[in-house]
Amino acid sequence: MGSTLKELSKSLGLSTSTVSRALSGREFKRGTTRAQAERIMAQATQLGYEPNGLARSLKTKRRQVVGLIIPDIKNDYYAAAATLVQTTLGEAGYQVILCVTNDDPEAEAAQRRLLREERVAGMVVVPSPHQRNGRVQENALRSSTPIIELVRRSRDSSTDAVLIDDVDAGWQGTRHLLDLGHRRIAVLTGPRSVSTSRLRLNGYCDALASAGIAVDESLIHAGPYRRDAALRATLTLLARDDRPTALIATSNELVVGALQAIMQSNVRVPDELSFVGFGNADWFTLLRPALTTVALPIENMAIVAAHQLLTRIRLADSPGVPTTKTPVVSRYQAHLIVRDSTRQLEMS
Repeated sequence: MGSTLKELSKSLGLSTSTVSRALSGREFKRGTTRAQAERIMAQATQLGYEPNGLARSLKTKRRQVVGLIIPDIKNDYYAAAATLVQTTLGEAGYQVILCVTNDDPEAEAAQRRLLREERVAGMVVVPSPHQRNGRVQENALRSSTPIIELVRRSRDSSTDAVLIDDVDAGWQGTRHLLDLGHRRIAVLTGPRSVSTSRLRLNGYCDALASAGIAVDESLIHAGPYRRDAALRATLTLLARDDRPTALIATSNELVVGALQAIMQSNVRVPDELSFVGFGNADWFTLLRPALTTVALPIENMAIVAAHQLLTRIRLADSPGVPTTKTPVVSRYQAHLIVRDSTRQLEMS
């Protein structure tokens, strides 16, 4: 059986508060106490010390557990985010409860309630599309649990968020095709109630406007972030007499559905259709032709979101320390990677 904190403190001849701070990792940040902290850690290992998570949660009213709510674990984009959030929080001594919403706002509301009932220390959340009755947002406002929104921004502006500059991302992909001479550019995007979809579409429209081209709503297909939806939309676009010369798919899942439709329609990329994706999954480079894409810095964003949550948790657990109610919102730049799936449009 492992040693208790009190027994460990007695064997070292130190106060329990000093030992507790060292075991939490805080003492390692101070050079003058580094040697002492290392001695404490070594003694804890030798005695088989096991931290009492229940006692700690009773003291702070929170457990050393964090909730992570994402739309889809099969999507490479969110799988990478989940892995890095879990790794970063794990290094700080937190366990992660993973919840998958499938972009269902009712499921997200239920998962948030469950996580609060479990007294999690905080949450990292990729919000679902807007809920008509707004209960998810109202619950977030009433809850004292620290929440960091990742990738998407909900209507609740009271939480911190780590986001992409989605307008610029949409602009970059569209501008690249315009520079290649394309004018009939179709776009596949998610529900307009999702911030990423709406803002990327704004960037698409801004780029067209900068080139003096009117927006053709029939070339815009907004729907679920699902492969089957992208497949149907792309088949419809490719069956038109006035088929677009270029296509943008604004998420990994939409890329997959679009590629399935392109193969079914025997359309040659880039000879007959220039194609731009979003994200930068490893398999994008394995395609023939390799996929031109707007790369999104999800790895950095996931790590930043985890560290921001740790900061909020520490502030929430520090009585007397003033905390700002102003949300901290970070936006990261996407960048275009030009490969072989786009080409200069040959004028007939």
